[in-house]
Amino acid sequence: MPTHPSRDINLSTENRGHSIDDYDYTLPKELIAQDPLPHRTDSRLMVVHRKTGVIEHSHFRELGNFVEKNDCLVFNDTRVVPAKLVGRRSLTGGRWHGLFLEPNEKGIWKILCKTRGKLNPGEKIVVENRTGVEVLEIEMLARLNDGEWAVRPLSDRPWSELLDEIGQIPLPH
Repeated sequence: MPTHPSRDINLSTENRGHSIDDYDYTLPKELIAQDPLPHRTDSRLMVVHRKTGVIEHSHFRELGNFVEKNDCLVFNDTRVVPAKLVGRRSLTGGRWHGLFLEPNEKGIWKILCKTRGKLNPGEKIVVENRTGVEVLEIEMLARLNDGEWAVRPLSDRPWSELLDEIGQIPLPH
């Protein structure tokens, strides 16, 4: 299998401390999957040869070629939360975009959001489902830090059920 010619990456951790900066990299937009492949085994697989630091690109169907006796495989079966929210401001009709961060025990959500103009506590947002139908109204309660807001969904349904209906998968763009 060919190595990736445009990368000169040394993944050896010998004599090197770890920093969050070690994980910072540029990912070209065209390499970000927007939809799953019809056949999951066609998914790309990056193989790092630990002894040499060489990076090889393969496919998941070839995984068995790289696993050796006593290797430990860790499976990630997590699900991406459909946390991207789209709607409009009730007051002005202007577009609004949000990102669900977390709920608290009282049903208040913490979100990141942006819109044109200044949002005010007490303002209502009408959130749309994936097909553009208005499904949920949320009330902006308080501006927090760095674009975060505390909001109250005007529904008694659990947050996970609401997000399954109105949320979208947050893809980089």
